[in-house]
Amino acid sequence: MYPPDVPQYRPNAAAIILNQHKRVFLGERADFPGAWQIPQGGIRFRKQETPEQALWRELREELGLENPKERLILLAEHDSWLRYDFPEWLKSDKRIISQYKGQIQRYFLLSYIGTNEEITLEYKGEREFRSFRWVAPEEMAENMAAFKVEVVEQAMAFFKSRFPEAFLL
Repeated sequence: MYPPDVPQYRPNAAAIILNQHKRVFLGERADFPGAWQIPQGGIRFRKQETPEQALWRELREELGLENPKERLILLAEHDSWLRYDFPEWLKSDKRIISQYKGQIQRYFLLSYIGTNEEITLEYKGEREFRSFRWVAPEEMAENMAAFKVEVVEQAMAFFKSRFPEAFLL
């Protein structure tokens, strides 16, 4: 359940969310306009938070859903941890925790059963995303930061191979 001991990588939970049309949720970061990504965030291991607990907390915070379990169905969890390195230009940005080389992530596949209007992108007056859109799975790479594409594609390939029914209309 916990990542291998790789202290230079920040432990993180990541969500691939499909809507009823089998399109994937991408949020545009509030702090980096034009940067689109799937919901993801740090796991608070010092507080004994599990990857799944971090997932639900992050979905509440990033999507603005008060109780995300009422609008999202957890379909699957990836069976291993995936990691990526931060590009050099990002490591020097003071908004990023500079002690990390990158992130090591546990991926989850979810189905969204709510409406777009229920996604407020705001939690306790804060916004991680400024906007969102739903894209076809094959369009994800062209919409995301290049340094994240490979791990997201690995996660998508895993979920498509083991849970193909989740991607069928």
